[in-house]
Amino acid sequence: MQMRGKNKQEQRQQRLIQQVAGNSRRRRFTTETPLERELRLENQREQRRRRRQQETTEQRENRLAQRRQRRQQVSEEQRNRRLEYHRQYSYFVTRLDEVSSHWLDQVMNAEWKWLRFEWQARGSIPAHGCAKLSNDPGFCNLVKSAAQGWKLE
Repeated sequence: MQMRGKNKQEQRQQRLIQQVAGNSRRRRFTTETPLERELRLENQREQRRRRRQQETTEQRENRLAQRRQRRQQVSEEQRNRRLEYHRQYSYFVTRLDEVSSHWLDQVMNAEWKWLRFEWQARGSIPAHGCAKLSNDPGFCNLVKSAAQGWKLE
């Protein structure tokens, strides 16, 4: 019985290893020791050094120009992304003002309103708000009198 359980456990481990090794985004399962890892990384660094020593000045200039171009593209993308946020912000504020002025001011006759919105990581902008309507039966006064009654008890 123990052998069968052990085989199942080994099979599960092998499946897990295959799943993790097959997925390139996850950290790959490795059995190397820290010393072996350090040696492997040192070999990679040495290979890079040799390649760079063997390249001509023209190849080096091309490589550095490509790196600069990639960095410039990234910075342009970041600038465009910032501009896009500003566009989204201005559009959202404009639409929120239009909706709140129509519904809260004209339809519901709000005496005052309070609106707040926030950015979320995924890019959506939720809005929260509160308004005191003109046809309010006086809930604030009712709550205050109830709170005073509870204090007296």
